[in-house]
Amino acid sequence: MNLEHPEKSAGQQNTDASVPAAQNRRRKLIQAGLASAPVLMALKSTPALAANCKLPSGFSVSGNLSHPENYVCAPNPPGPAIWVNTIPDADKILPFQSASTFTKSPLDSGVSTLLSALSSGQLLDRLIVAAWLNAKYGHVPDLTTAMVTAMWDQGVQGAGYTPIAGATPWHAAEVQAYLQYLMP
Repeated sequence: MNLEHPEKSAGQQNTDASVPAAQNRRRKLIQAGLASAPVLMALKSTPALAANCKLPSGFSVSGNLSHPENYVCAPNPPGPAIWVNTIPDADKILPFQSASTFTKSPLDSGVSTLLSALSSGQLLDRLIVAAWLNAKYGHVPDLTTAMVTAMWDQGVQGAGYTPIAGATPWHAAEVQAYLQYLMP
């Protein structure tokens, strides 16, 4: 009986020279896998919007949908269709372009107030105002009106909005994609 491999009896031993080479390859593969496990475990994955919390720092228009579908930090915030009917009276008359809202003008030339932007023919005008109202009223954790204003002023109307240092700047298409993700 073979003491190294008790499952093979002395009469069943294979004399083929390729078997030890195959075993060595398999052994090296297992050793390489075990050696790389600590490295793989040390890598930190970037959460997709902090586990679906939908913050710009984690958003990617690359199609990264690795967030858990059933976990949501907060319910979906109201979109433009909801805000157009529920916007507080004080916010209805706020000018779209002012020191307290956005410094750059809307895409739709007929827009002058936040209420008119929510009814605009330009989707991006509607989305940005809804996002600004959501930030103002705390419907999206950690999203501020300053962040939304920067998305508009820098991303849509300027050279690009950078959600976090070192990230690729967002332009109108990326801002719109994020806002549509934020308010499905």
